[in-house]
Amino acid sequence: MSLDLPQGAIVRLDEPMARHSPWRIGGPCDAWVVVHRRTALPAVLTALRGAGWKLTLWGTGSQQVVREGGLAGAVVQLGGDLQHVAVEGDELVVGAGAPLAVAVSMATRSGLRGLDGLAREPGTLGGLLASGAEGAWTDRVVSVDYLRRNAEKSGPLERARKGSNVFLSCRFQLDRAEVSEVAEAVRATVRGTRASADRAPFSWWKADDGGGAERLMVRTGLSGVRLRGVEIPSGAPGMFVNLGGGTVDDLTLLQKSVTDRVKRATGVVLAPRVTWLGQTRR
Repeated sequence: MSLDLPQGAIVRLDEPMARHSPWRIGGPCDAWVVVHRRTALPAVLTALRGAGWKLTLWGTGSQQVVREGGLAGAVVQLGGDLQHVAVEGDELVVGAGAPLAVAVSMATRSGLRGLDGLAREPGTLGGLLASGAEGAWTDRVVSVDYLRRNAEKSGPLERARKGSNVFLSCRFQLDRAEVSEVAEAVRATVRGTRASADRAPFSWWKADDGGGAERLMVRTGLSGVRLRGVEIPSGAPGMFVNLGGGTVDDLTLLQKSVTDRVKRATGVVLAPRVTWLGQTRR
């Protein structure tokens, strides 16, 4: 099937999702669509829906895994000016497609503080808003721009999260830091070693006892464990790494082994924070 999209978007048919996954696995989607212009997004979504395509929004893929059978429909990624990050006085305006690490880095280098807890979140702003996550950062939100039924709206975060809306951008009110604080924050960002509980690396897991999943992985001897092409790195035991040639089956089996072993050893249930998408085989 061919797609006739307006200017401001590109499309590739039968695109392997492994190219866009941090785990380098995943079968093809029917159409991979990148929207570069914010003004084009409503028309692009209208065209895709009119063609009968199921839509999946895609950020960095850090919290989504596509099975090897692929993903039906169109996968839409927000690029171009939808990834724009700008400082306006003491406010930071972040496009929904912007990686959170980029937004925090921009704020830090501009002498603004208040989003530090998001520094090691691997996804995009749009993914964070859509996830329903809460935290100190929510108090910094001034307004959110979003599409509701393809009409652009602006309002508080609570309203933007109601319904199936597509996020466009978010405006944060931040604090102006002292020069010494800015210098230290920039050095810490470069080193990547700033010690803070709210800046722990992203974890694949969430523990039902409210504690950190990483400590359970270490306690049960899972740090550094490898299963065929997938490994739990000793330096980040809350994650999985594809060593090359790893498959969805490898990832699925290792995930099950982790949950079973931690449950037997500690009684704690680990729940994956990622979403599995698509079919097992085509």
